[in-house]
Amino acid sequence: MKVLHMINANSPDELCREICCELENDCLERKCVDCKNRTLPILPYEETENCSYKKWVLKTEKYIIKGEEKTTKRNVKDIIRCVKAELVAELNRNMPKYMLHISNMRHQHRKIREIKENLASGTEALIHIDFSENYNCKYNREIQSAHFGGSKPQISIHTAMWYEKDPQGTIKAYPYCTLSENLRHDPIAILAHLKPLIKHIKVKMPFLKKVHICSDGPSTQYRNRSMFYLMATEIPKLLDVEAISWNYFESGHGKGAVDGVGGCLKRTADRLVACQYDLQNLELMVFHLTKACPGMEIVVISSSNISEFDNKIPISGIKTFVGTMKVHQACWTTTNPDYLELRRLSCTVCPESVRCIHYSLGHYEIKQNRPKKVAYSDIYTDSENEEEQMKLKTKSLKGGKKQRKEDNAKCGICLTLYSKSKNNLEWIQCLNCQKWICGMCNKGSKNAFFTCAICDDSDDDYALATLLK
Repeated sequence: MKVLHMINANSPDELCREICCELENDCLERKCVDCKNRTLPILPYEETENCSYKKWVLKTEKYIIKGEEKTTKRNVKDIIRCVKAELVAELNRNMPKYMLHISNMRHQHRKIREIKENLASGTEALIHIDFSENYNCKYNREIQSAHFGGSKPQISIHTAMWYEKDPQGTIKAYPYCTLSENLRHDPIAILAHLKPLIKHIKVKMPFLKKVHICSDGPSTQYRNRSMFYLMATEIPKLLDVEAISWNYFESGHGKGAVDGVGGCLKRTADRLVACQYDLQNLELMVFHLTKACPGMEIVVISSSNISEFDNKIPISGIKTFVGTMKVHQACWTTTNPDYLELRRLSCTVCPESVRCIHYSLGHYEIKQNRPKKVAYSDIYTDSENEEEQMKLKTKSLKGGKKQRKEDNAKCGICLTLYSKSKNNLEWIQCLNCQKWICGMCNKGSKNAFFTCAICDDSDDDYALATLLK
């Protein structure tokens, strides 16, 4: 649009500054009283004049392999042709999303910098982690056939930079890297890569009480329900701390210290190959890199180290948190070990143990995901009393529905009488408060462990809306 002389701004950020007081959260999220109604400064133009612009689109492409037609999806930069009026409409449609993205990105950078600057000496640490692109093993000289096929293996590289504050108040940074022939990048593999790093930090900081972890947020690696589950079950066992906060950068956040760690390793490896060393497998690569990079801790993760954690995540039963991709901070504490406090943005004002009044998205409950403990009496019973106990259980179950009808119970949320309920949905009893909930308020639930909206912290908005009717 700058080339077409439709705007004066030279970049998207400059365009944001033209319609915002400052590049702060309230202005970028269009909540500022002074600038929320400002519109894009578009110069005079001919609406019906033709123009074109480039846009990333996902396209389905067909190709033929051995006479068989197959399809694949690829992201390509496509040329879109339209009139100028449509171009302006496209800009107006996408600008709020871009401004929210910039707001999130700037906020996360600012808060993580604030966390690093305010670390408590001896008891608090910050860990920045990321996967670097897999490294292809190389030979100094090779025959032609070695260049093709799977002759040269790949090495998975997980990089980290952890920070602490010494007694003099100086922040110290320590690079750390784990290498593996196993190319898995899922939550189980991440846990295996974190284990030696955590042990290393615990040796350096024996009185550690709080850990802040920051990473990017791909849904296949660090930000998903499996990672949330491990964050509240396995990682606290390894760290043995009172509080953990996991902070996610916004997508497109730029390069960080861990990218420098990965770049240093790969550049050193390429230099070694140029100096007539063969890095044909993991063992040789670690041997030479340990000598060439003495200031960096390099540890090997075997496939057996990863597979030992395979049974730590239940095959089924882990619920999905609605709004996972909006989460930018997850907090765990020993005060509420069965819950994760999930927040839209990182907050340094509200403690990890309380519900954030600024950015809370709700609680993620881990307790119901854990397998139920079986009592001795559940398996071994007295055969003489077994039949009598079954009769009592059946009688109590049958009596529940009868008592509800005869007593003409009120719904615990909307206070509707059972006799006046107009729908055919079944009433259900809350496991927590023992009150009967009508079919409309329980949303037709068939859950044997049903908890009403008033007792369930994760449904506060629905409960409040129902109570205000």
